[in-house]
Amino acid sequence: MEAGAWKIENAIELLDAPEEWFFDEKTRSLYIIVNGTSSTSNGLPPQTFVVPKLKTLLSITGKTQATAVRDISIKGIGFRDSAYTYLDAWGIPSGGDWALHRGGAVFVENVSGFVVSQSKFTLLDGNAVFLSGYVRGAELLNSTFAYIGDNAMAAWGYTGAGTMTPSSAHLPQGTGYDGTTGDQPRGTKIFGNIVREIGLNERQSSAWSEAKACSSHVKGNLFFNLPRAAINKNDGFGGGTLIEQNLLSNTCRESGDHGPFNRCVSHKI
Repeated sequence: MEAGAWKIENAIELLDAPEEWFFDEKTRSLYIIVNGTSSTSNGLPPQTFVVPKLKTLLSITGKTQATAVRDISIKGIGFRDSAYTYLDAWGIPSGGDWALHRGGAVFVENVSGFVVSQSKFTLLDGNAVFLSGYVRGAELLNSTFAYIGDNAMAAWGYTGAGTMTPSSAHLPQGTGYDGTTGDQPRGTKIFGNIVREIGLNERQSSAWSEAKACSSHVKGNLFFNLPRAAINKNDGFGGGTLIEQNLLSNTCRESGDHGPFNRCVSHKI
């Protein structure tokens, strides 16, 4: 049951509609109300339920920029059934008001020349593809994303405190206004993707969301049926991001404070 900002789950008293479920921890029993297309309603054998445990299905991670993993290509692969992450660590990546979990079914960090093409991402309870820290020239091409818990594609870099005053020296590692280390996703191409039905667990999600990332090129994508903005540019970091020739439809279905493209305001520290 949901109403505004409140959410109640796993209460047997609320088990009254198709596809709702309740798990009794004491008896280790799962109760579920099936819909009209369930095998239990048409004489077929009972269905088997699978509970995902892996939050990351594929991790490509180099140790440093100097030893970055290079030239990785994924083509025609399906990814599904990753576990939820909404109880894990989250952070506010920059001057905007959105929050992110640094993780995804496909997680990429310290990588140069990463390509995903003609692949299918579905039924993933966290982020689908996540570019973290140093990522250069990534290409996310001609793939489909549906029924994603958080963002379909997201990028989040690291910055430093620079020459900040001692009063600001308490900032967590990876935050601040200094991005001169280059430890951010830069030059990412997001071309020809279809994204729909995302943000099922984290409403504040987008088809493409970038924070502390720059010089991205978002072109020729179809993004629709989303709870918030289809494209989120969380700050003005680095500049150079180009967004063109995309079709954004039926967005912001659960909010009214912005449009299909959300450009958050950066704040001075």
